[in-house]
Amino acid sequence: MTLITDDILNELLTIQSDQALTNRFMARNPQFINCIRAMLEATGPSKVRPLPGTAPLNAVEVSIYDNWPAGKRVKSKPNRYGFSLNASDAVKPDPLSWEYHFSGSLVSGDDLKERVTALQKPKLRNPISNDFREFAHTLVDVHEDISLDYRFGLLQAKPHGEGTVYPDSHVLVVQLDPQSTRYSVADANLFVGMDCMPLAPFVRSFAGGKGLTSNVILQSRSARGTGMAGWQSD
Repeated sequence: MTLITDDILNELLTIQSDQALTNRFMARNPQFINCIRAMLEATGPSKVRPLPGTAPLNAVEVSIYDNWPAGKRVKSKPNRYGFSLNASDAVKPDPLSWEYHFSGSLVSGDDLKERVTALQKPKLRNPISNDFREFAHTLVDVHEDISLDYRFGLLQAKPHGEGTVYPDSHVLVVQLDPQSTRYSVADANLFVGMDCMPLAPFVRSFAGGKGLTSNVILQSRSARGTGMAGWQSD
């Protein structure tokens, strides 16, 4: 097993102490960052921290993934579109140390309704409430009156030894145009119950300007905190 040397650790601590250096490092090393996040999630905390509403959030990063390269179905990925969502309520958010981390799949309204109904089964380790189910149904109905291009994602986390947890009424809603050759998002909102946060525009680059890699097709970065100049997508 490879151990991190003191020199490397000191270099990382130096980068972490400066927001501009942090943004540049993350933009240039996205695979490294994603690997660290995956390891932390796999051995993560034993409890899930729900979002404290949307008003306290000072930074939110949402990445959308296309799990079917060139539109070809992948057996291990039943849903084509996935997402990750990182958030912070710190006064000075640190993109290397998010307070909240979730992931999930973006599905149609009909699929979401089926999903929340299935997640109510008492035999499940972490069933959702009836209020959550009704809230999800209402979100679908309201948005599909506007456009059928909306996709819906239940925020989920997998704390170590606790199975999959769906924090109450945490839903990502994205108007994704799958017909566009380069994809586009006309509207996107994060809901925590009736709390709603409009997300910054989705772009095709990481913070710092480097193009998206792997199967990431779009990313939104919303910032309210201090020291985040140049990080938000626009």
